[in-house]
Parts: sequence; structure tokens; C-alpha cells
Amino acid sequence: MKQFRDILLTHAARYPKMQAQDMVKLAYQSEFGGGHLVADRAGSLLFLQEEAASLSGPSVSPPFEDIGGGICRAHLSPLTSSPQALEVLNQLFVASAASVKGSLPAFEEKLETLTTLCKEGLLPVSPEALADYLAGYRAQGCPPVSHSPAYREAYRPAYRVIRQAYAPFFPLFCAIAQGLATGKPLRVGIDGNCGSGKSTLAAMLGELFPCRVVPMDDFFLPLPLRTEARLAEPGGNIDYDRFQEEILPALQAGAPITYRPFDCSVMALRETVTLPPAPLTVVEGSYSYHPKFGRPYDIKVFLQASPALQQARILRRNGPEMLQNFITRWIPMEERYFAAFHIPEHSDFVITAEE
Repeated sequence: MKQFRDILLTHAARYPKMQAQDMVKLAYQSEFGGGHLVADRAGSLLFLQEEAASLSGPSVSPPFEDIGGGICRAHLSPLTSSPQALEVLNQLFVASAASVKGSLPAFEEKLETLTTLCKEGLLPVSPEALADYLAGYRAQGCPPVSHSPAYREAYRPAYRVIRQAYAPFFPLFCAIAQGLATGKPLRVGIDGNCGSGKSTLAAMLGELFPCRVVPMDDFFLPLPLRTEARLAEPGGNIDYDRFQEEILPALQAGAPITYRPFDCSVMALRETVTLPPAPLTVVEGSYSYHPKFGRPYDIKVFLQASPALQQARILRRNGPEMLQNFITRWIPMEERYFAAFHIPEHSDFVITAEE
């Protein structure tokens, strides 16, 4: 439980007036999230709006505060500058509540970590005070717990518990919500390094918004077109002509999209698929911003990853043999494309992937 140990120490330094119940609350949220607070989405939003309206003074907390277990506290004060921001935060809170489950044994491990730190004198609570509190807490069946009066008075906590994975994309989510609020179809492109999380972000958008997704992998260059001259072009290793013909007209018109995805496992086109119109259309994958496509997107996102993280992800996903293929072939081709067409510089959002 080294990670949660570090989190406890960080929070104790940031909030020195923490009491035993505040530490238990931190452990509880780290394991179980905030699902116990969600009755219904509309009611949750109303409560959030009322709470945001009552805020006064700056927050002592960062916008997103890691509490372990892939969970963070999203503090209201720096995040609620617009109606869309409140709606997005509520949406992330509700989605997180539905997906975070946790377990009692893992929660007990965190309580043991808390006990150990108190015995070591590293937290502002005596071992005896913590033991007394935990005895009563366990006798009640380990329910959700509120912040202590001392903590509320000192820090005025106002936050929602969400998945940490959402945090880097909060401004993007707000921009998408603002675009969708106009009632017009919205088109988002996601380009970036392989292994930077483009498909993961697209899937996330599909969970949060009414959405259809077109993967650029479906337009991988077929063998007959793979000439030396074509592969030497920046961005030449996709079938940009077929994308122009089959995707762009429907994308721009907000019409159904019908095409045949390319299957790399058999190096051939699969059966035809049709994507019905949706308020949000996402095109994701390297080469999504090829200049031959013009300017089809309302929002352009570029995801980047450090070489170390990129290679670690490719190794997990594709294995050591394919990793070498990426290093010697596919990654250099991507980098030529990014540099030739200044892809990051022409993007609305540049987001760095984190492990």
C-alpha cells in the first residue's frame, strides 16, 4: 500500500487539521469512490449547482487531487467557471460512481496503512484516538463518513470524487459540452503518438456523450498501394483517398457514414458498417489531420506521450516483436508527419499522457 501511504502523508501535510474521521473518509473514497452520494443525475446536478453558488473564497486545494485507487477529488472552486463546467463535472461524478466499486478487504488494508502511520507518529492523530474511532466505526459496519467539523471549518471542502483518468481531459469535455449545447453536430479529431491514448479517449467520449467514432486504423494503407514513393510521403501510409471519398462528405453533412473498415489481421476490407448520425462524431488515430482532409473538425486534439511511456504501452499491447517494428518503422513515420504538417501546433488541445 505504498501509494496510499504517500497519499496520506501528502494530505496530512496539506491539511494539518485532519482528524481521524477525515483520514478514514480519504481511505473510503479512495476505495469506493462517491457512489453513495448519487441518487439521480438531475438531483445530483441541482445539489452541485447549489453548492457551487454557495462557495466563497479561494480553494487551498489543487483542481484535481489524487486520493489513490485511480480516484481523485475534483474541487469545485477552480472548476466551475461556466454552466457547462458544472454539468460536465456532474456527468463525470455520476459516471465514476457507476464504475468504481472497491472491496472491503482492500479498504481494510488502507485502514491498516493509516494505523501504521499513526503509530509511527507521521500523522496528526494519536494511535489511541484512531483506535477508538475505528472501533466505533467498524461496529457500525464501516459506512460512508463525513468530514469532521474541524476540517470543514478550516478548509471548507467542496469537491466531487471522479476517476483520475478524466482529470487531464476536463477542459476538452467542457469545450465539447459547450459545442453540443448549440444543437449543431460537433466534429472532434484526435491525433497523436501511437500509445498516447487516442482510442481510450475516443471510448471515453463515447461513454460520456451521444457519439459515433471513426478509427483511422480502418483506413490503413492496403498492400497494392504500399509503394516506396507512397510510404516516403509524410502521412502517406493511410488510404487518404478512400477516407476523403467515404467519410468526409457524410462527416461534413452530419449524415450516416457507410464504409468498409480495413482489417490489418487479414490485410483486407471487412464487411460494410454504417454509423448513424450522432450529435458528436469523433475521428481518432494518427493521421486524422492529414492536410488532404482540409479542416473538417470543430475541435482538434493532439495526444502525446514520452518515449518511455509510449514504448511501455506498446510493449504491453503488442509484445516485444511488434515493439521493435514500431520503433524502427511506424514511430519514425508518425514523427515525419507531425513535423511536416505541424500537427501539434495546429491543434486546439495538446494533452500529455500520464501513466
